[in-house]
Amino acid sequence: MKTGRAAVFFLLAVAFTSVAAQSAPTDQGVVAGRGHVTGTVVSSDGQPIPGVSIFVHSVEIGAVSDAAGRFKLGPFESERIVMQLSSIGFRTQQVLSEVPFSGHWIRLEQDVMGLNEVVVEAPATHAVGQCMVKIATMDVEQLDRDVMPSRIQALAGMPGVDLVTAGAGVLRPVIRGLSGLRVATLFRGARIESQAWGADHGIYLPEQGVDRVEVIRGPAALAIGSDALGGVLNFLPENPLAQTGRKSEISLRSFSATSGLQASLITRKRSRHAHHAFSGGYNSHGDYQQPDGSEVENSKYKQFFAQGVWGYIRDWGKIDGAYSSSYNTAGMIGSAAGLQQSGDHLITASVSLWKGGWKFKPAISYQLNHRKEYPEGRAEEGPDGGGTGGGAAPIDSADLDLSLRTLSVELAASSWREGPVKLSLGAQANRSTNEGIGGFLPDGEMQAAGLYGIATFSQNDWKLQAGGRADLKTADWTGSTEMRTFSMGSYTLGATFSPTPWTSLHANFAHGNRAPGLAELSADGLHHGAYRYEIGNPELGVERSHQAELSVDHSARQDGHGWSWEVAVYRNVMQDFIHAIPLDTLTADGLPVFQYAVTDVVLTGGEIGLGFAPMRWPQWRLESSLSMLNTSKDLPLIPPARWRTELGWTQGKLGRMHQLFATVTVDCIQDYQLLHLACGTKIGKQLSIGISASNILNTSYIPELSLLKNRGIVEPGRNLSLRLALAL
Repeated sequence: MKTGRAAVFFLLAVAFTSVAAQSAPTDQGVVAGRGHVTGTVVSSDGQPIPGVSIFVHSVEIGAVSDAAGRFKLGPFESERIVMQLSSIGFRTQQVLSEVPFSGHWIRLEQDVMGLNEVVVEAPATHAVGQCMVKIATMDVEQLDRDVMPSRIQALAGMPGVDLVTAGAGVLRPVIRGLSGLRVATLFRGARIESQAWGADHGIYLPEQGVDRVEVIRGPAALAIGSDALGGVLNFLPENPLAQTGRKSEISLRSFSATSGLQASLITRKRSRHAHHAFSGGYNSHGDYQQPDGSEVENSKYKQFFAQGVWGYIRDWGKIDGAYSSSYNTAGMIGSAAGLQQSGDHLITASVSLWKGGWKFKPAISYQLNHRKEYPEGRAEEGPDGGGTGGGAAPIDSADLDLSLRTLSVELAASSWREGPVKLSLGAQANRSTNEGIGGFLPDGEMQAAGLYGIATFSQNDWKLQAGGRADLKTADWTGSTEMRTFSMGSYTLGATFSPTPWTSLHANFAHGNRAPGLAELSADGLHHGAYRYEIGNPELGVERSHQAELSVDHSARQDGHGWSWEVAVYRNVMQDFIHAIPLDTLTADGLPVFQYAVTDVVLTGGEIGLGFAPMRWPQWRLESSLSMLNTSKDLPLIPPARWRTELGWTQGKLGRMHQLFATVTVDCIQDYQLLHLACGTKIGKQLSIGISASNILNTSYIPELSLLKNRGIVEPGRNLSLRLALAL
């Protein structure tokens, strides 16, 4: 705990430094430019919408609409800008404006349960238009109000999104039954490649500095890669401050089931032509308690992360970059003292240029994931895995020691002038190398290159979108007889028809391909984190997916009140689906032996969403969603049907309390039901207080997607949490 206390004191010291910095005089204005843009934001029935975020990414200037829906942006030095408007409960919209311009009248369409049509804003992609298929978006306020202990775990509240888990240290997203290499994760526009060697390897993500999370499907997913067969989780960073100055926030959160502590700090500063931000945090969780009061041995988890962001803005474009790192130590549940450690580092840089009605964006990123596994607990629990360890063996005697290095480059171009047709084009290349000792993987290298194009046509009540992509990927590893080469072509078609302002019909078809990963091709050894011996298959070919989806949504609301609903059905036919199958063989230690093989499988499912906000009681809202999935063959880690219902209450300003909220959530999953509660308030504009209780009935259950289910290890019991956030 000494490391934890030191981290907390460090965050407090930086926070007070930020307060001192703010006390110094700063330039609170924006220098003069060409002119301003003003307007009013209203709902589909003409009612003003307060609190809408209006942001211009080209110069990173923003504003928030007032109680009458009015806003004022600028001044700007360019002749044209693209404004992005977003608000909870409404669909994100982009508007092209001349500069100067006065009197915009912008209507935002209301949405079902916040299931927004996703506008792709990832810095490395900037696909144009809206996706033809919708799933969900959650902003950071929704994530922090969730009863789950982390923002990643809160994603499981989205329809069609689940998590593979093995304690707090292992979390992997599942979208409509697909996970691992079939789901891409973006952070600051860079694709996260945190050791996708197995389901027991979680994704890396620094949770501070995130503004919202989007689930991307349909044509826009092609801009990420042909292998994103399940979809894309896009973690979008917070926008720079709209005005010059500095803002900081420190937050603390405690958890009863793990005696856990989270502490984090973020500080941001903005001048006219530059901005920067720093964030850092520390998480510490002990062995978690089961509903019967007993502790799960070696389920502890610790993490330290830090991140720095910078940007330089001019009227011709902008330059920005970031560096983030995270060190994680998690116990191997089921092992008396086994540990798994990982250190992740990510560096990104990009340039955005506007010329001739086009936006050009070259970007580069470098990632390092260093992973070690100590089945006998021979490592000290320091954040970087340093020291000589607590056992007899030295630190360099890890049973598994892997280093994955990935260098990626991309050039994207998108048209943004007003007109019925918009285009997005891009070229990508990356090189990944794996080096390790004592593990189940040989040293190897994978290289990939791809080209993509997406076109969107809008006319009256119709929106049509088509995209295509070509990829070439090679794989080579120690011991292979020849380099494997995979050539792939992918495409997607989508359409949206809106017969009324309140109803939209969506249809989408996509064909995607995925080349096998290095572990699937070359593994041969004991995989300690998965407690099995794995054998790769060097003869594996390309995995293919043919997916069709139909959906309809309707919103009959006035002034944010009334009914709304959505229904979506899909069918995914997958050929040569790669998965590990058990062999009738055991190792000398009694562990099972698995080998990678292929099969054909069909995934069929759907989602239903319902939202209701009564006119008579405007503080109340009811949201409910049902997700279902069926497979033609029995596959591991397929999520069961889930029915989630949330009853929420929100009260505006009451005395010194700026806002009060309370939510009751019921999760009905297969053979068990869970009840969660969350409430909180904002006092003034500085202090936020949140109290939550997950599994409030102390239900004993084992999720279908738990990697611990074969060992009979249940999930945590009742978990009480207190969160304090102070704006400085």
